[in-house]
Amino acid sequence: MKSREKMLAIAVGAVLALFGLKWGYDFVADKFQSREAAITDLTSRKEKDEGTIRAGEVAERRFHAAAMGDEHSVLAGAQGNHRP
Repeated sequence: MKSREKMLAIAVGAVLALFGLKWGYDFVADKFQSREAAITDLTSRKEKDEGTIRAGEVAERRFHAAAMGDEHSVLAGAQGNHRP
């Protein structure tokens, strides 16, 4: 193999190696991006579900207070002020 052919083979190999590295980087970056999107989605769903739970707990306190006929407890429960 002549010197020019060796240089051409090295250059072609380097270009192929760069394409391989770029493909590998893109592959890994896409995995990170999809996981990040999944985490964001699950976090927002969790926050929404926690809000629903809190609303249910307030409604439950209001229901029990109304069943006991204690109007002040209903208002205090809605505001988060609990009296012993």
